[in-house]
Amino acid sequence: PGNLMLGCFCRATSTEIRVDKEEMADVRWFDAPAVQAALDAWPDGDIVLPPKTAIAHHLIRHWLEDIAPKDNDNSGDASAAEETPAARL
Repeated sequence: PGNLMLGCFCRATSTEIRVDKEEMADVRWFDAPAVQAALDAWPDGDIVLPPKTAIAHHLIRHWLEDIAPKDNDNSGDASAAEETPAARL
């Protein structure tokens, strides 16, 4: 209650991941269907998501619902999915 939590989005410049093993044991990219499956199965999915009380959970949900490329996106731009890398959890 005495802490302020901030969250933000940024755009990755590549899909390359460099892992600092002292900070994180596992880092992977996830596409929208994998994130949706994890949210649908929460809290028992294969991908462990933060609890609903965490700002990270809300950032992930917002990315999925409002930012991630949609399967029914008929913009005709096949590179759209490549320009918007999936969430890094």
